[in-house]
Amino acid sequence: EPELADFFFVPGYSICMFEGGFIKLHDLDGVYRDLVSKLPYFERSRGRDHIFTFGSGMSANVFRSWREVIPESIFLTPETWLFNDFPDRTEPCFDTWKDIAIPGYLHRHEILS
Repeated sequence: EPELADFFFVPGYSICMFEGGFIKLHDLDGVYRDLVSKLPYFERSRGRDHIFTFGSGMSANVFRSWREVIPESIFLTPETWLFNDFPDRTEPCFDTWKDIAIPGYLHRHEILS
């Protein structure tokens, strides 16, 4: 029953879609905007109860307008500091009051060493 949910998980594999050649990087913003507009419970709390995954070093910056559309949502991301390919982005996406740092990808040899 979604009306009773504490959180809504919004899995996103945008960087995988970009790296795989399915979506161009500059199109990801529109894809995310469209997705958020279709989330039926998003406006209930302005997205504060929605958890988005951003699994690349660019974090939420792959969604260029995240600061306008999902600023209060929770991010699961491996990056807590500014690491991106966008020179106009000078502030990290990670907010210690709401976001959660997750382990990044490690090669098998890194784990075994």
